[in-house]
Amino acid sequence: METTEDHNPMAHFQQWLYEVEKAHPEDEVNAMILSTIGLDGFPKNRIVLLKRFTWEGFAFFTNYYSEKGKAIAKDNRVSCSFNWASSKREVLIIGRAEKIPENLSEGYFE
Repeated sequence: METTEDHNPMAHFQQWLYEVEKAHPEDEVNAMILSTIGLDGFPKNRIVLLKRFTWEGFAFFTNYYSEKGKAIAKDNRVSCSFNWASSKREVLIIGRAEKIPENLSEGYFE
């Protein structure tokens, strides 16, 4: 696999994602572990799919009324990780989740 000298985290992520997709097309490379603080105060992990990413952040979709959606509404601190074991690479992202515009969310679920 190629390496990049770009120290911009988003450019670095994009390069790694591209390389992993190219080297292991059978893998679902957009699968990420999303960690939230559950309504009961304990950490919760689940797998969600990265739908897109931009310089502003990473996008995934969830039902606002699910336990995950309610947990994020209560405490929007989250972490996401990508474990690309076949490529011996891992990425950890820490930040705050925000709702995207309603029309984009509704369009996805239609």
